[in-house]
Amino acid sequence: MRRRQIDTLKIFNLNVQEVKENEEYLVNFDSGGREIVINIILGAGFPNEKPKLIVSPILNHPWVNANTGEVENAPGILNYTIHSDLGRIVQAVSREFEKHPPALLNESGSNSHQNGSHSTTEQDKRNAAASPSGEPDVFGLQALTLEELARLNSDEDYLEGFIEKLGFVHNQSNEMENLMGQIETIATENLAKRQLIMDRREKLERMVLDFKELGEKYD
Repeated sequence: MRRRQIDTLKIFNLNVQEVKENEEYLVNFDSGGREIVINIILGAGFPNEKPKLIVSPILNHPWVNANTGEVENAPGILNYTIHSDLGRIVQAVSREFEKHPPALLNESGSNSHQNGSHSTTEQDKRNAAASPSGEPDVFGLQALTLEELARLNSDEDYLEGFIEKLGFVHNQSNEMENLMGQIETIATENLAKRQLIMDRREKLERMVLDFKELGEKYD
């Protein structure tokens, strides 16, 4: 379960960096011309316990704790369950900051945050859908209409279907199925060998017993 959650992090987000295997990861993205980094920390109790997301630099945003930079009030964190997808939680946070770039905590003037948070022009929506400069549009988002993009953002079933149709996700699913098939085959073979060993052990024990009885006859 923990490994699958980490896999969703890499499926739903670009620029995922591993700091410590199975425990700490970084996701960086652009927000209003600034590079923002989300530090994802997975405690020993994850996925039974919610992950810790810390944004750097600290942003002036209702979701972010102004003292620690921890993302505490994002819907995905507040409503977290063991069935939540880590990748989608981080994706929703990064999208919010990409679409509505908040000011840094130490920046003066709250107007820039207010204006950025409530910008809903068609141009802003197109900019949010566009790939960063120099990076390929691996998800094919630029070919979608605004209505399709909005549905991806609001309809989880539609989003899941869209992701399943992506080439690299489909390939990964096939690889996982093949791997599971190999594991099942190995497990079946090992079980058969175990039974064979037990049968031979019983046969050997019977032979030893027969030999002992035969020896006692001639004593």
